[in-house]
Amino acid sequence: MIKMAAIKVKCSVSNCHYWKDMYCVAEDIEVNCQDGGMEAESSENTCCDTFEPMENE
Repeated sequence: MIKMAAIKVKCSVSNCHYWKDMYCVAEDIEVNCQDGGMEAESSENTCCDTFEPMENE
């Protein structure tokens, strides 16, 4: 069994279901290019597809 290193991913999207104290706590994170391609010119051309809106409690 391969053991993966734990990583911390900073996140400032406070209305995401996976946001906790400025970090993403999702088990898996998917980041893609906004145009659907395989290369981005800058971080502005990427998006987090893991985002799920936080439900009101």
